[in-house]
Amino acid sequence: MDASLVHYLTSNFVMLRHTGEDGKDINTAFEGSLRTGINDAVAPYRQLYVFHIIRFFVESLNMVESVFNHQNFFEIPYFKDFFRVFYNDDAYMKGRKTISLL
Repeated sequence: MDASLVHYLTSNFVMLRHTGEDGKDINTAFEGSLRTGINDAVAPYRQLYVFHIIRFFVESLNMVESVFNHQNFFEIPYFKDFFRVFYNDDAYMKGRKTISLL
């Protein structure tokens, strides 16, 4: 509905030339506004799922670290300190637009 309204209000004086991620041209304000709305709706979940995948690898790395430290093979850094941002709650991660690893 908002995309239709934007198109109705701006179609007489707005020219849009953009290319989408799929390589198709975006020539109307309706299509541009619609894609923006879709991206805004999907982006938090996309980022959350990427965090889940990274969290899985960090947990795997922590298990390897634990084995090495327990067996006294050699000293390795505490990876949990480097990747602590991925241990935050999912609600926090879903609301983030960017992350700071430092």
